Amino acid sequence: EIQSGLSRLEKESGGMPLPLNLVSLETSFTLADVDAARGDTFAVTLENKWREHQKSMSMIRDILMYMDRIYAPPNQLEPVYDLGLSLWRDGVLRDEAINARVRDFLLSAIARERRGERVDTGAVRSMTRMLMDVGEDVYVHDFETHLLRATVEFYRSESETLLASCDCYAYLRRAEARLQEEHARVGAYLCARTEAFLVRRAEQELLEKPTRRVLGLPNSGLRVMLAEGRAAQAALAYKLYASVEGGLAFVKQVFADHALEEGKKLAHDPDLNADP
Repeated sequence: EIQSGLSRLEKESGGMPLPLNLVSLETSFTLADVDAARGDTFAVTLENKWREHQKSMSMIRDILMYMDRIYAPPNQLEPVYDLGLSLWRDGVLRDEAINARVRDFLLSAIARERRGERVDTGAVRSMTRMLMDVGEDVYVHDFETHLLRATVEFYRSESETLLASCDCYAYLRRAEARLQEEHARVGAYLCARTEAFLVRRAEQELLEKPTRRVLGLPNSGLRVMLAEGRAAQAALAYKLYASVEGGLAFVKQVFADHALEEGKKLAHDPDLNADP
């Protein structure tokens, strides 16, 4: 009897499966409300609608629990809650205008935080978690790839600025601080899977690509650190480049060259070579 009732409702809805009909109606109202939100209300509206959507899906799932077990599988239908996630993805997040606004909100917040501004990390965290809840592929495709591209551009520009204004030790300290910030950023509001990719992009732009320029800065580079006995500064260079692909090869070469030069000085020092 329940099965025949479900089939009748499906026919009355124009052939659309009942769960699809219910959830589609719910997401259509959400899309209109989110699309109408402007300015700072956008993130708040989207978060509130997402929570309402999750609650609605849980309620619909509980009401249609029998259908999920008996009706959906033989008709090759998604479970109600999974269907709700799919429709939120396709009907809300993949709407062209909303998709762009979500991406712009997240990238703008991260860029402002990197510039030292205070941002609403709670709102950023809620939005990234929503993307992950809907599906990791949504988080990666709609946000993470764009974040990594923006990260490359940001640190490429910062590297040039630092090279023009800092000595080697100051540059290395700034790079170390930036890498720590990116680790903390992931812990604060990004998915854990992003950490390795994010830090790697920062390392590449701040350390790996400009290795010779950084460590060879005039009057302050690694050779100068060693020659003047700045052990702590040289240790920082070694520490940072230990995690950079190919970085230690150059550092070790500088150390070896320094040792060779010092050895030559000792070999030609008349005081050391004089007879006792």
